[in-house]
Amino acid sequence: MYKKIAQRYAKALAFLIKDKSDLIRTEAELKLFSKLYTQTLLCKLFENPSFETSKQISIIKKMKFGKELERCINVIIMNKRIKILKQLSEAYSGELNKNFKRAKALVTVSARLNSTEKIDTMIKGLEKRLNKSIYYKISIDPSILGGIRIQLGNVVFDNTLISKFSILERTLCNN
Repeated sequence: MYKKIAQRYAKALAFLIKDKSDLIRTEAELKLFSKLYTQTLLCKLFENPSFETSKQISIIKKMKFGKELERCINVIIMNKRIKILKQLSEAYSGELNKNFKRAKALVTVSARLNSTEKIDTMIKGLEKRLNKSIYYKISIDPSILGGIRIQLGNVVFDNTLISKFSILERTLCNN
């Protein structure tokens, strides 16, 4: 339920902001506030029914967000929907991904890398093939033994040793 509501707010927020740099700045501010909200006592304060709406709004004003984000959060507070903040942040990023033809990739390697040069080259190749701008996060998983796995939404490019061993095992066991 929260997800659909958050998507509506995200679309409206993205529609209100005209400048690309403001859209990206708003995304960063929203992620930061969402993180602050969930990882501090701020959520307890804002979800407390005895804490007045006017005081909540004055706290938001002091945070000096962009005017569109400030208005959006104020509307959420007035509508008693502050609990959707995390979903709003995710939905807003999704809106920007769609509008800017960008995608998030999760790159999994077996150990810490000295350089991301090879990953950058692979990502650039994917960007050309998919006609999207790709930003990525590196995850370390020793269980893959070696190689690399790139997950881009529902698509997984798996060139890890563990997947190679699995293919070899199936091939040898089936013949």
